[in-house]
Amino acid sequence: MLGFDSLNDYERYNGKIHFGALIGRYANRIADGQFTLNGQTYRLPVNEPPNTLHGRGREARCAVALCESGWRERPAL
Repeated sequence: MLGFDSLNDYERYNGKIHFGALIGRYANRIADGQFTLNGQTYRLPVNEPPNTLHGRGREARCAVALCESGWRERPAL
């Protein structure tokens, strides 16, 4: 929690600042809410017409993730 002493302090400022926020599975805008990969077209929910902005809605930046410390071959959240 960047700059805060506790989770309560962090949550109190939620909505005003977004330190440490996860924006979703992808960042930026996807034009017209769709993309093509390997010949397959994928349509996404349009949340900033006519585009899709970031990978998830508000719930991604408001979720609390529990993390473990220690070395692993792959990161774990």
